Amino acid sequence: RGDKDDNNETRTKTDCRVITLKTFLSEVPGLAEPQATRILQGAALMESNQKDPISLTDALQAIGNLTQRVASLIRMVDMTGTLVMHRLDQDQDVQKTQEKDVADRQPHPQLEAFA
Repeated sequence: RGDKDDNNETRTKTDCRVITLKTFLSEVPGLAEPQATRILQGAALMESNQKDPISLTDALQAIGNLTQRVASLIRMVDMTGTLVMHRLDQDQDVQKTQEKDVADRQPHPQLEAFA
């Protein structure tokens, strides 16, 4: 781990300075706190990306996991589509039955003359 110095900063084993927001604001006149925060967050993200390289084995495993998850999502979308189509077919059958029932209730045109 690093050691603290007088400016409340941390020196790492590679002797790089880890600057606090307060120190950064004091060293850069006119810098607004939101901008300083964004800069420090971006720097931290960039540093973490450089420190954590992924091995080829880990990358292949991650790709395999993602491939399986995408395949599962595709299957779920296919099943959802099949269920929706089945439901639409059922709804159309119900509608045809209702239309037939309504048509059956209508008096027959030739019988109306006798009514």
